[in-house]
Amino acid sequence: MGEGNHNHRQSSDMSYKNKSGMKSSLLVPTRWLFKLLTDCRNHGIEEKVLFRQAGLEDCQIMPNQSYVPVDQVDNIMLAFPEVKDEPHCYIRMAADLKLSRIEPLDCLIPTAMDLSHAIDLFDRYRFLVHPYAKFKIMREERSVTIQYIPTNEMSKSRQYLELFMGSMLTYGRLLTGRDIRPLQTCFQYAKPGYAEFYEDLFRSPLVFDADYSEMRFDRDEFSHLLVCANPRWNQWAESQVKNLVFPPESVTEKVSQIILNDSQVGMLSMDAVAGRLQTSRRTLHRQLTENGTSFNQIRDKVLYQKAISLMKDLQITIQHVADQTGFSELSAFHRAFKRWSGLTPSQYRKNLKSGLFGNNGKLDSR
Repeated sequence: MGEGNHNHRQSSDMSYKNKSGMKSSLLVPTRWLFKLLTDCRNHGIEEKVLFRQAGLEDCQIMPNQSYVPVDQVDNIMLAFPEVKDEPHCYIRMAADLKLSRIEPLDCLIPTAMDLSHAIDLFDRYRFLVHPYAKFKIMREERSVTIQYIPTNEMSKSRQYLELFMGSMLTYGRLLTGRDIRPLQTCFQYAKPGYAEFYEDLFRSPLVFDADYSEMRFDRDEFSHLLVCANPRWNQWAESQVKNLVFPPESVTEKVSQIILNDSQVGMLSMDAVAGRLQTSRRTLHRQLTENGTSFNQIRDKVLYQKAISLMKDLQITIQHVADQTGFSELSAFHRAFKRWSGLTPSQYRKNLKSGLFGNNGKLDSR
């Protein structure tokens, strides 16, 4: 519940082949996985030993990776207790959880008003933590039950249930500064040989071989003010998390839309566009440079796309296309169009008529 790096806008292909040779493309955050690797090093275990046990001998997890394939995580999670010879390691890790204040999601949940608000926020954005982190909240008059919902075979494993349910309880204790104790804790698997670790962590009546894996609490536990409750920080953090999930329109897209929608599409200056964006020319120039482009490049691209869109209609004259793209002189449009496409407007039209271009007006490679 406490960990998760959340940038879903990746351009690199980080898929890999797992044990079965199948390619996996579902990615999950790596930050908590590095805790496993650090724990291995602290106990004198080499990473390659863990990878070999997981059937991932060729696997390399780079420090700058934000996400890794979920199958890779599954294999490492299953191998970790065996390599460490510590079957209860996930219960221990859940008990040792610490709060983090680095990423927006790590700020969002601790700054909620109370535990009820925090659990609702986690439920809303749980997919940013891990695809298996699915649960149901059942609020009754005097109790609240958090029921874990398996999404596949791996998510039914004892390892995931120990880590997920144990971490959620520890995190709740850290958020409230209270020794929260469930009224009852249930697990869908048989009682393990190290049940004393469960007793130390959950400090509640335990039920194994249950129909559901869940924790039931006194409802009053969810109404206490959190230690770090801060409405202003919480509002800021949620706005940042929303931007990660639903990225705002980039400055490049905004500039393109302003140029395209203006009646004088080819005549707009950079100063005019900056004014519409309520920023300075200097700031706009810097933002576009950071995005690897320039105002002139964006304007040329918009004009070219509009020109080829109009030229697909063979009833429209080239002079009309020049007028609609903001060129007062036909000769200037000819020069610009040849710079964009390598062809004069007449040559482009000729190739269009002969079927050398596809439906999008671009060269057909067939």
